[in-house]
Amino acid sequence: MFSHRPGGGMNEIIIREATIADIVDIQHLAHLLARLEFESGWAAEVDPQWASTEAGISFLKRELTREDGILLVATCDEQAIGFLGGWIRPEEQGPVGEVQGQDTNHKDKTRPWQVRQGPVGGLQGVFVLPAFRRRGVGARLIDRFLEWCELRNLDKASVAVAPANEAAIALYESMGFEATTLILERQR
Repeated sequence: MFSHRPGGGMNEIIIREATIADIVDIQHLAHLLARLEFESGWAAEVDPQWASTEAGISFLKRELTREDGILLVATCDEQAIGFLGGWIRPEEQGPVGEVQGQDTNHKDKTRPWQVRQGPVGGLQGVFVLPAFRRRGVGARLIDRFLEWCELRNLDKASVAVAPANEAAIALYESMGFEATTLILERQR
């Protein structure tokens, strides 16, 4: 389980809930995340400047105050080095393995309809500065998010990740996340 010492010493990495005083640092980190996603081709539709816009700033401020969400920050020597955003989202209700009233060969023939129920911890994004990667910072942020989910009796957490982002996929899988759905998109 995650543990940290409040107070901290030199070079100690602390994971904590973000405050309004962190908004400028998180805005910068969100900008770096968007730029990485855009430049890597993982999210070509992302505007790398969005976090610097009024809409982006308003969004981050709302994330700090929403009761169904959490914004975490990782710091080292009181400098923000990473962040995580997450929230409680209602799980999609309805049949799985059924298209236009036709069973699509669901594995369990006694239950051709599988209904997903209950809210889910939705991990919106994680970013750690390159100089601090591969030191367990991302894992600690995710651990803290999963603890937050447990305290809210959420049985499941999910995250969407670009298939080409192999490092993120490896991190999520090492923390117990499993691929469950593949979404294919086509643009005109």
